[in-house]
Amino acid sequence: MAVIGQNNPNSWYDSSRPFTFKFKSTTANAIGIVYKLQRRNEYTNAWDDVTEHLKQPLEWGYADLYLVDPSQICTDYVHFSPAQDIATNNVEFMPYHVTRWRMYATEQTIDVATSEVSYDQNESNWYMCATWWTIDNSTTHEETYRKTESQFTNNYYLNNTNWSGQQTCRMLSDMPFVTEHCYEDNHLMSWATSIKGTNLEVDIYREDGTTHLNVDMNNGLTAPGVTQFGIGVPQLQYYLITNANINTYWSNANDWVKLVWRWCLNGNKMSADYTFNLKKCGCSNEHIRVWWRSSRNGMDCFTLEGTFSQKIVSGYERFQKPLGMRRSGDETTTSADYIKENTYNQQSSGIGKVNIRANKKITAFSQWVNKEHLEWLSQILTSTNVYIEDRSVSTMNTFKLTPVIVTNGEIQTKPLNSSLGKIKLNLEYANPTTTNRI
Repeated sequence: MAVIGQNNPNSWYDSSRPFTFKFKSTTANAIGIVYKLQRRNEYTNAWDDVTEHLKQPLEWGYADLYLVDPSQICTDYVHFSPAQDIATNNVEFMPYHVTRWRMYATEQTIDVATSEVSYDQNESNWYMCATWWTIDNSTTHEETYRKTESQFTNNYYLNNTNWSGQQTCRMLSDMPFVTEHCYEDNHLMSWATSIKGTNLEVDIYREDGTTHLNVDMNNGLTAPGVTQFGIGVPQLQYYLITNANINTYWSNANDWVKLVWRWCLNGNKMSADYTFNLKKCGCSNEHIRVWWRSSRNGMDCFTLEGTFSQKIVSGYERFQKPLGMRRSGDETTTSADYIKENTYNQQSSGIGKVNIRANKKITAFSQWVNKEHLEWLSQILTSTNVYIEDRSVSTMNTFKLTPVIVTNGEIQTKPLNSSLGKIKLNLEYANPTTTNRI
């Protein structure tokens, strides 16, 4: 007796589409299957459960997380917590561009005599009936693979795309090529490559006009995959401090005003140039800095420098506490009889609150930005992972990111034919405020 997944390609599969397949069983009284999805964790070399036990008819299957009951998902689809190694300016990130999946399944059978439907709860007796790979994880539906590369021999090479990269290397972001940043901003980005040895190069422009070109800002990648790298001023300066050459490129009297950076391989550009125009505004605790999982499956961040408001929304249940009873005629409150026999206490009586539920909510606006920035920031509205950075405790190599959900948002634009607009976000903290239950 076994469950077999038919039409199993066991090869590359476009992650933008659901994986469909059929099941076959050798058990006569099988009426369905019970299965679970697992994803390969390339760091631990283990299989992580993605779902709890799912049930489907025997004749077909449809492995698509969009169709899975959220209550049955037992692990994050994407690990958004990088293990940081800022000293080398390399930050590992899960998952890889290429992800391996498998499905374990067993028959759901019916007892002819009792009509009882059951299945083997012992997963060690289940069958591995499907194994496949998804690739890219950052292709939008507007983009297509080259027809001659439909078998994904060149893993990340896309056409009809406006995001930066060459051949098998990609920046996993739609961030505009020219942006403005505060000097205090922590900033990580995501870089995908199938080539070993790529390194981050930065051109540094200083206040007195001094320019340092092609400064290496990491030790070079020793393996392909997806890497988070620090590109904010705090991260770059930390890297220079760690390598004992900060005084060559920076001083308080002659600070940085602009950074131009790209990824290179042996001096050859592997990405477009990105320009960060820097400003010193001292506003790190005055604005909301948002981090999110981009539509490219990388990490993006941006500071909302418009107005914002914050409130706590709470709910509770009411109950009436009794006034108590008076059992002693002695009105001397210090007497032993009065203290022992009387439960009347007006101070502790009345209506009380229990099971208090409280959530912090924030409404934040960006400043007026151009159309290119708006298109990039609109990804926050559809991101599955959004965070707010607590910059009062964040440092150059340690970030405090609090998860939030975007309950709704909108994009406001200037009058017709204007290229300027702003984004409004209504955010709710993902974890409720800790309160007393009783």
